[in-house]
Amino acid sequence: MSTRAIRHRHHLAHVPGNARVTLRVGGEDKLNVHLSTQNVSGTGGQFAGPLGIDASNVSITCNYIGGGFGSKFAADEWGVACAQLAKKAGKPVRLMLDRATELKIGGTRPSGFAEVTIAADAEGNITVWDSHHWGTSGIAGSTISLGQLPYCFDGIPNRNRKATGISTNTGPNRAWRAPPHPQLCAVTDTVIDDLAAKMGANSYDIFMKNLDKTPKPDVYAEEMKIGAKLIDWKAKWHAHGKGGGKSVKRGLGMALHRWGGRAGPRPAPSRCIPTGRSKPSWAARTWAPAPAP
Repeated sequence: MSTRAIRHRHHLAHVPGNARVTLRVGGEDKLNVHLSTQNVSGTGGQFAGPLGIDASNVSITCNYIGGGFGSKFAADEWGVACAQLAKKAGKPVRLMLDRATELKIGGTRPSGFAEVTIAADAEGNITVWDSHHWGTSGIAGSTISLGQLPYCFDGIPNRNRKATGISTNTGPNRAWRAPPHPQLCAVTDTVIDDLAAKMGANSYDIFMKNLDKTPKPDVYAEEMKIGAKLIDWKAKWHAHGKGGGKSVKRGLGMALHRWGGRAGPRPAPSRCIPTGRSKPSWAARTWAPAPAP
């Protein structure tokens, strides 16, 4: 049994709508930066170099990241320009990009398109994956790498993949959330769900049947069992198109995810102050429990 489908995730502009950077100068060679960023620990040097000051004299503060947080890892050209203005004026400077500039150079979540053919045997074991995927990531013209599809199901025995990058005169691609996992998941798992529908099978059963093709089948199996129980999958699942209503249908679908992040040891520098006190410095971030759009 086989099915063919075209899947797509359009590009999205971040346009966070909050101050990108606020800076004030504390003397000739000190810079205090209130920066909307994920990269608190890594942006000091990006300001220090262009200003010709030591990175240890740059203080980065980020209490709240605000909108578009996934895109904020660098000082960027506008941050450096803001720092130069603050140094020249000797006064605090706040900078925001207007909407037009955000759309042109602020970067976007890249698009992801794919034409996929997938096949399974009579028992529901997926045996074939054939895909051509393409997308845009600004002037670089790259797209999702070949090795990342099919997502999570790395063990499908017969795979053929082709990728085409499209160069566009726009800002570079920037992280939205978990790049490029939302695109990969949307392409892979919706097609598997379609295959289950064509076979007249419950998509939960087809996913469970093929967990041996994932890197951690035991973990996924336990997660699926817990999730199915919590949402009462058996009672609420129905075949495609059977969700009631005329123009709007409701139903359940399956998807698997993974991410490479993990805990690990990190140095925490401490500065000794002449009064005898010490001032430790480190950065931490927490995420809201929201799904990747």
